[in-house]
Amino acid sequence: MRTAKEIREEIFRQAEVFGEHYREKNWAQAKYAYDAARMMSVFAALDEDDRIKLFGSRAYRDDDEQPTEGLFNEGEVEKVYLECIRANQTREFSRYPGAP
Repeated sequence: MRTAKEIREEIFRQAEVFGEHYREKNWAQAKYAYDAARMMSVFAALDEDDRIKLFGSRAYRDDDEQPTEGLFNEGEVEKVYLECIRANQTREFSRYPGAP
């Protein structure tokens, strides 16, 4: 069984995995790393500071805060999603092995 610290480290490691796949133009694998980090961060209930470090933040309209860029660069994530859509590699509707 993994500890909370190990889970947190694995989530943060996904940003590195994303970057490697992005540089190699492995769009589907990069998207998977990003999606996995998003899902794991929700499941592990990461605190807000960690989520901001990973994914950045956007201010509300009335706030004076400046946007914060996370380890997952927003422009790169958008490019990965666009390239996956172009190549029909989104996988949102793929059946999982063993699913009825």
